[in-house]
Amino acid sequence: MGPVAEQQGLPISSVGTGKECLTRAEAFKIYHELSQELDGYEYQGVGYLLLLEPGSLEYWEKQCRLYDELGKPYQFLTKAEMVGRWPSLELSEQTTGLFDPLGGYSEPDRYIPALAVRNRQLGVEIRERQQVTGLLSQGGKVTGVRTTQGDLEADTVVCTVHIWTLRLLEELKLQLPMKAFVHQRYLTEPLPEPVEIPAAGWGETYFRPAEGSRILAGLSTPERGEYPVDSSEFHMSELTASEKLQQELRQQVEEVLPCLKQVAWEEARVGLLSYSGDYEPILGPLKQVPGLYVAACFHSNGFAYNPISGRLLAEYVADGRTSINIDLYSPDRFGEEETRRFLAEPITQGQALEMRPY
Repeated sequence: MGPVAEQQGLPISSVGTGKECLTRAEAFKIYHELSQELDGYEYQGVGYLLLLEPGSLEYWEKQCRLYDELGKPYQFLTKAEMVGRWPSLELSEQTTGLFDPLGGYSEPDRYIPALAVRNRQLGVEIRERQQVTGLLSQGGKVTGVRTTQGDLEADTVVCTVHIWTLRLLEELKLQLPMKAFVHQRYLTEPLPEPVEIPAAGWGETYFRPAEGSRILAGLSTPERGEYPVDSSEFHMSELTASEKLQQELRQQVEEVLPCLKQVAWEEARVGLLSYSGDYEPILGPLKQVPGLYVAACFHSNGFAYNPISGRLLAEYVADGRTSINIDLYSPDRFGEEETRRFLAEPITQGQALEMRPY
C-alpha cells in the first residue's frame, strides 16, 4: 500500500519547502474533487489545529512566511478564540493555536473502497489479495511482476508496497534508504453525541473526530527504535500496541479534551511508518531500472500525500514528466554508499525526524 488517508495531514504541521506546501495543498484540492465524484465518500474538511507550546510562537511565525509567499491560508488563534469555536477543548491561557482551514481528515474505510468502485467503473482491473513475490525483468528493464497466481506482464510497474519495497528490490540488487517504525492509533467507543473539533496536534499526540461519533488519537514515540522487516511474508498483524502507551496517550489527550475521561477506548490500530534517509518521500522513476516507479516513505503524512502522489505518478507514466517539479523526491537522489550507511546504522524514530533538511 502507498500513503493511506488515515491521519490529519496538515501541510502547516511540518512546514518545509515550497514544493511540499504546493504538493500537499494540491492534495487537499483533489480530496474535495473526489468528494464530488466518489459515491459514499466525503472529505472531512474540518481544518487542522496545531496547539503551540509557550515560547514557540516566534518559530512558527517564521515558518509561516512560506505560506504568505504562496498565498495559503492560516490563522493564529488565542485560547479564547479556540474555545469559542470549539467549546470541548480545555486549554491554558498561554496556549496559542495555528489553524489551517484547508486541513481535515479522510476515513480510509470509506475512501479506499469508494476509489476501487469508481476505478472499476472506469474499466480498471483490480486484483485483491494477490501477493506480488517478485519483479519480471528483461534486458535491464522491468517488464512485469510475479504473483502467487501467476506472472503479469506490463509496460510499466508502479511499486507502492510500503516497506516491502526493500524486499522486492533485492533481486534487482537495488537498495533504497528506507526504515520503518511502529506507530499506534487508538479509537474510542461512540460518544453520547459528536464532539465538534478540528483535527488537532499537541506535543507528541494528535486527535481527530472519527466516524460513528468517535475520537481517533495517536502518539509519536521518538525514542522507539526501528522495526526491521526482513521478509516479504511480514504482515502488519504481527505488530502489537503497548498498554503503557495507550495510558500515556489517554492522559495527554484527555487533558485538552476532558469529555473523553468518561469514555472507553475500545480499539487499537497498529502499523508501520516509513522514513527515507533524508525524511522526504521517495517518488518517481528509478533510472537504473527503466519501467519501474516507486512511491514510499510518506512517514506520518500519508494522508496529505495520498492523492497527489497518484496523480504525479500517472503524469510520469503517461507524459514522462510531472506538472510540479518533484526532483526533491527522486529515488535517484541517494548515493549507494549513503544508502548502505543509512540501512546499516540503527536509529530511533526521533533521529529519523532530525534528518529532514530544514
